[in-house]
Amino acid sequence: MKRLITACAFLCATTLPYASWAAGATEADVSPAPQPSGFVYTESYRECAALAAKNPQQAITNSNAALAAQDSIASRHCRAMALYAMGRYDEATRDLLTVERMVPPSDLALLNYITRQTARALNLSKKPDAALQHLQEHLNFLRVSGANSSLRSKLAAETLLERALLRESYGQYTQAVQELDHAISLSPTNEELLYTRARVFIALSDMALARQDLTAILTSNPDHTLARELLARAQ
Repeated sequence: MKRLITACAFLCATTLPYASWAAGATEADVSPAPQPSGFVYTESYRECAALAAKNPQQAITNSNAALAAQDSIASRHCRAMALYAMGRYDEATRDLLTVERMVPPSDLALLNYITRQTARALNLSKKPDAALQHLQEHLNFLRVSGANSSLRSKLAAETLLERALLRESYGQYTQAVQELDHAISLSPTNEELLYTRARVFIALSDMALARQDLTAILTSNPDHTLARELLARAQ
């Protein structure tokens, strides 16, 4: 499958606390992210996305020129990445919201992907409540979408993880666990969800429940180094 080249601090899912991994892009962060279906991948987008991390001002100039010729998801998304890298989060949010409106409703994977990015930009615009609300509205949309239940569950779990990471970053650990409980009910064997919940349990000093989640991970994947390290902390 083709891939988007992006600033991973902006786009990629991770198990680091929300405030850390949404803090901005650097050259070292540029790496592939999963490419949602339906995205028109071009060499110019690849170049612009890489430029967004190395020289965001030039990426904005290039995107503006492309947008003057034709409005497109690729050009707007690239400009959003560059704006994000420059710390211009309000402007990045506006572009991402426009991209969301441009995505065909049938392309739920791409819409889910962009929606989570929008929430990160909203949070860094000092609008965490708006970020949570945006994700909740997307969850509501997923519930009534015509997608098959397997896809809906996968995308909803990703969105709930996004909400949990945001809550965790603000010390809302009980609410984070609630989000993760829901996500895990949709995707019971997802290691990232279990690991994140274990980390939040540790923050709540509930070591027994943390050990339970980490043991579940290690039972299916004994080579999960992070889970093994976290389990040592949960003793």
